[in-house]
Amino acid sequence: MNSKQKRIYDLIFKNPVQSNIEWKEIENLLKSLGAKILYLDMPKIDISSTNIRQSVANMIPISNEVPYEVEQYILKEKLYYEKNI
Repeated sequence: MNSKQKRIYDLIFKNPVQSNIEWKEIENLLKSLGAKILYLDMPKIDISSTNIRQSVANMIPISNEVPYEVEQYILKEKLYYEKNI
């Protein structure tokens, strides 16, 4: 990882929402760390991770908010239950 990639890495994990980093820089960083990036041709979905976590914690179905596979993974791994939030 070079110094520019290290700076981007630090920014992402310090404050991922407010870091103001171009996707191309993140993509390059991930590739340098060995990640394989797959682009899917699909419609954009408005998803609020906060709402999903709260719904799961309150036992509210999320089937209309996330794809089936994501819902199954969250349920299987018991993510976002109250004790984990």
